[in-house]
Amino acid sequence: MNLNSTSLWAKFTRGIFLIYLPLLLTTLGSFIMFTNADSEYDLLSERVQLELKLINTLDKNLIRVPYPVYEYLKTGQPRDRERFEVLASELATDFHAIRDSKAVSSNVRLSVRTAEQIWHQARDRSRDILQQKVATTEKLRAKRIAIIREFFLQASGQLRLTLAEVERDIVIRQRQLREYHKQAITYSILMMLAGLFVSIYVSVRLVRSITMPIMSIRKAVMEFYRGNMDYRVEVSENDEIGELGTSFNDLFGRVSEQQKKLQHQASIDDLTNINNRREFDYQFKLAIEYARQSGTGVSLLLIDIDYFKKINDNYGHQAGDAVLQEIAACICELVRPNDIVARIGGEEFAVIATSQNSEGTLKCSNRIREGIEAMEINYASVTIKITVSIGVASYSQDGEHEASIFAVADKRLYMAKDNGRNCACSEG
Repeated sequence: MNLNSTSLWAKFTRGIFLIYLPLLLTTLGSFIMFTNADSEYDLLSERVQLELKLINTLDKNLIRVPYPVYEYLKTGQPRDRERFEVLASELATDFHAIRDSKAVSSNVRLSVRTAEQIWHQARDRSRDILQQKVATTEKLRAKRIAIIREFFLQASGQLRLTLAEVERDIVIRQRQLREYHKQAITYSILMMLAGLFVSIYVSVRLVRSITMPIMSIRKAVMEFYRGNMDYRVEVSENDEIGELGTSFNDLFGRVSEQQKKLQHQASIDDLTNINNRREFDYQFKLAIEYARQSGTGVSLLLIDIDYFKKINDNYGHQAGDAVLQEIAACICELVRPNDIVARIGGEEFAVIATSQNSEGTLKCSNRIREGIEAMEINYASVTIKITVSIGVASYSQDGEHEASIFAVADKRLYMAKDNGRNCACSEG
């Protein structure tokens, strides 16, 4: 189920609808099931009442039919024949009503049909007797009455069986209705539990769809205060909260970009595009701390351009800037990738040579000096040749802290100047 939408109001409205919909459906389903159970009970009551009414009427008429025959056997009056035919016609109508009634069950209809067949035999026998002369003896009259009574007793007995069949059918249907009622209750409870579960599930999803983005934005704010500009809000929705998360991400991106620019400006020399004095101090402190903890070496090279003032005086400051740029690029090419190069003054550069002993550092300083000496810098149709002086100091041998090591390297730089320039000094 996806609760994403274009607005919080639409999401809230949909969520409320989905919460109450299962409850409404389960309530409606329970109402329909109980209504069906009541309808079934009403139909059963109506059918049973109609069956009982038809059978009782048939039974009463069946009891009345033989009386004209009994009277005829006693008196021999022709009107008894007419009365018999009238009652027989009414009884035939009753049988016909039961046969054609859709409310009567097939079992009852079959049982009544058997009683009707017995009645037909009794009717035919009664008509035969009504066509005969009145019995002259009491014995013959009693015999005929017994024959007629036997037929009618069989028909009436069959109707009694039919009533018993109706009662058994009632018991069976009542048992079925009770089972249906139990099933309706069970299904209603299960449906309500299912609806409640769905409602709870939708409620949790709705709450999570609103609170989780808010918690993500809250975390973003905390990360912003901690200075973590790389954090991003996970935006998965298109509502107002999603728009707010997108705005936060845009803000983080802009602040991060500005922060990187500021860090670059604060740590990089604009002219030579290498580390400035601020970054040098920071990286030199880290290098000394790492060497102290790991037991490895670290050395400092201070490089100063010889007679740089003459270059500015003879060729101009733009030529001096070009010289600084070329020397910075040359030094970066001649040192190892993990060494740190910085411009720490006007014409002064520094190299932090990590994990290197004093002998290797001296070789590195001579490689830099020789590489710069071999350079030819062309500026405004003029070729400029330059040299540098280098002072070298190493951690542990020349000091334990940044200031002491820097002071030794600076002292040796001036010693190189005093020794005629274009040389590297690592002792003294």
